[in-house]
This record gives sequence, C-alpha cells and structure tokens, in this order.
Amino acid sequence: MHKNWDFLLFMLELLQRRMELANASLLDEGTAAAEAMTLMKRVGKSKTLTIFVANDCHPQTIAVIQTRAEPLGYTVILGNPRIDLKADEVFGAILQYPTTDGRVEDYSAIVENLHGAGALMTVCADPLSLVLLTQPGDWDADVVVGS
Repeated sequence: MHKNWDFLLFMLELLQRRMELANASLLDEGTAAAEAMTLMKRVGKSKTLTIFVANDCHPQTIAVIQTRAEPLGYTVILGNPRIDLKADEVFGAILQYPTTDGRVEDYSAIVENLHGAGALMTVCADPLSLVLLTQPGDWDADVVVGS
C-alpha cells in the first residue's frame, strides 16, 4: 500500500475516535509548541507572563519554547508538573505525552487545577500513540500539538 494511504487510514482512525483535528503549516513539534504558547497567552485569562514547561518534554521542544519566549518577555519555568507547577502563577503549561522517556501520565488533575486558576494547557503528543492512549481532549487539554 502507498504511504499516503497509510496516513489517510491513520487520520480516519483518529476521526472515528472523535478526535478533533486541525492542520497547520508547522513542520516540527517545538515550533508548534512555541506557537501554542503564544496562543495560550493571547486567549487565556491570566495576566502573568510566566509559562510552565515540563522538564520531561523533548529537549528540542524546550529549547524552541525558551528561544521564542525570551523576546516576548515571557518567563519559562521548567520543572516537574506534579511538584513545581503553581497554576495561579502561570498563563499556561506545556506537557509531553508520552514523556520524553516514554512514561504515560494522567494529567487530568493538572488540567483541572490550571483551568481553575484561569490558565491553559498544551500537550505535546505523539499522534500515533493517541490511537491507543487516552486522548488529551478527554482530560480537557486546550491545545494538542505533535509531529
């Protein structure tokens, strides 16, 4: 079977699982995550200029986010979302699913805390993994990016 058919079949599987899809011209996850950061700041309710990024995101994603945040005047806090994330001090959080070392985490309580504080959440996900894993939208993630 031609590789384009494989992609189409994959997209059909995601749609059958009721996953909403949007496409962007961004070529890599790091750039998409940085765009999601600016989106969260523009549409979110929080007045802070601080974003939280999980330290178990892919290193290249963290680097692009930090590079994009600096000229915008955003402060990037890196850490463990279960310990270091203070929802009322950030306009958003960016988490990896599965993590860079392959762990599958349930972020539903973190999303709930963020939303309660007026902050938003972006999940950097492996799209293929979402065929088997709980979709981030099921725990009310605001933005999902991946490549």
